[in-house]
Amino acid sequence: MNLQELSWRLGFIILCYLSFSAVADETNSKGKSSALQCLSQYNKLAESVRKLNIEETYEFTLLFLDKLQQDELKDQLKEQKSEFLENPEASRVYLDMLMTQWTEACVKDSGE
Repeated sequence: MNLQELSWRLGFIILCYLSFSAVADETNSKGKSSALQCLSQYNKLAESVRKLNIEETYEFTLLFLDKLQQDELKDQLKEQKSEFLENPEASRVYLDMLMTQWTEACVKDSGE
């Protein structure tokens, strides 16, 4: 694990902790349970994605953007497919960012 990846993961852990702490302070036990479920889903998804090769990661990212209803980002990714495939590390960081945004939204929604 390189320094950039380590700092990215540490930043994500801190972000999740802060997000979860804020949600936990504002919600009842049902909300806390929902927030934990969001984080659990992220962990399972992240572990599965790590096992994919770069081509599979690209296809998964397209499906993920489709699920998030991010058509503009999906179209941009299709236009930049070769760049995505040529730079696996940056591609995985991009996907991690999308998954983090999804997790933040999930945690926030569980608190409402």
